[in-house]
Amino acid sequence: RQGYNAEQHAKSSRGAMSFFLLFKNADDSGRIGAFLLASERWGFETAEDRTIGAYRLLLFRQRNLATLPLYASDKGGFIAVMGSLLFDGVPAPDCLPALLDNIKEGTSKWDKLSGTHNIIAIRDETLYIQADALGASRIYVNEREDIWSNSFLAVCEIAQPKHFDKQACFEYMVAGSVFGNKSLVKGIDSLPTNSILSITDEGVQTHQRPSPVK
Repeated sequence: RQGYNAEQHAKSSRGAMSFFLLFKNADDSGRIGAFLLASERWGFETAEDRTIGAYRLLLFRQRNLATLPLYASDKGGFIAVMGSLLFDGVPAPDCLPALLDNIKEGTSKWDKLSGTHNIIAIRDETLYIQADALGASRIYVNEREDIWSNSFLAVCEIAQPKHFDKQACFEYMVAGSVFGNKSLVKGIDSLPTNSILSITDEGVQTHQRPSPVK
């Protein structure tokens, strides 16, 4: 296709076999610990482990594959990307320093972003998590709203939902996708498109942004 750059596409997709897990750092059931042991057996390793207030953030990458694109500034900032990402035409990880400067709730310039991705950034002692503007890479959350991940299977493994959502399953069978913020099971939803999670010592907030897609 005209304009396609295979090398640039390969660079932008380095974080494709990766996922994040954010959870409240209190595991009475032991399911988080069991999941961490299971993820090692499944071939994933922890690329980053950070604590933000009462919450813990883990970034996983598949063992023996390309490194997870991430960048840490000398001012304590941090940014990583899951999936494929171009920022202002520059692929990850080369674009990450500039993107970290741009990341902030309410001011992120999503019109310069392309690809299917999740962005995880720490700036000014605040953790920001956002997905691509089309919502192709979703952020899933359990019913108690204390577990978030871009991996639907990870949230299922930890939350252990008991029932399918019949309407969502019907939509998936007919259209190949689920409408709205539902998932295939009850008790696990995805955040609305163009949402930004912000996590501080005071807790978690969800900020809804206008769509940059015209």
